[in-house]
Amino acid sequence: MNAEIENSIHAFELNCYRRLLGIHTSHTPNTQVRELVTSHIRQYDSLLTTAKKGKLRCFSHSTRAKGTLAAIILQRSVEGARKSEDAKNLN
Repeated sequence: MNAEIENSIHAFELNCYRRLLGIHTSHTPNTQVRELVTSHIRQYDSLLTTAKKGKLRCFSHSTRAKGTLAAIILQRSVEGARKSEDAKNLN
């Protein structure tokens, strides 16, 4: 994920928290909103953390599947006519 997507996810998450808590002004700082959420539901993972965990689970699931195209692409290098950097340095 790039920084732009991460910032959008953070903004969406805080916007949802503001709606749930009934905060209709933008004058409340994000830190205060997070503190209010933490006081209501104790410890929680951010939406970005949950998305990254899901992405990693999907990657893990794809690489464990034997013989699928996704596993072959993710685990092996493509054979071709070019030499790798290691082979070039040996000569």
